Amino acid sequence: MESQRAMKVDDLIVVDLSLSRGRGIEMVRRLRARCPDAGLIVVSVLDEPNVCRTVIDAGANGFMLKRMIATDLLAAVDAVRAGNVYVSPAIGKKPAEPTQRRDE
Repeated sequence: MESQRAMKVDDLIVVDLSLSRGRGIEMVRRLRARCPDAGLIVVSVLDEPNVCRTVIDAGANGFMLKRMIATDLLAAVDAVRAGNVYVSPAIGKKPAEPTQRRDE
């Protein structure tokens, strides 16, 4: 017998941050209030660490980048189901800005 209870369909919510017409953080807060025990994974095109932090602080259990959904979704679901917080490894990883131009 499995020691953890089986997840019901409403035990996990995956939502796109951009679908809330600019009020994504408020949507996350409302979902958390309505479904306090559900895992909540937010998908976004925004890869800024401050956006991720705000989403997690608003009540999400996971934050993943839309462009990484093919590689991150199962890991995010597994992490959240296990009671952990998931953040896409690519958050904040952008090419470094050059410190000086080559022609200088």
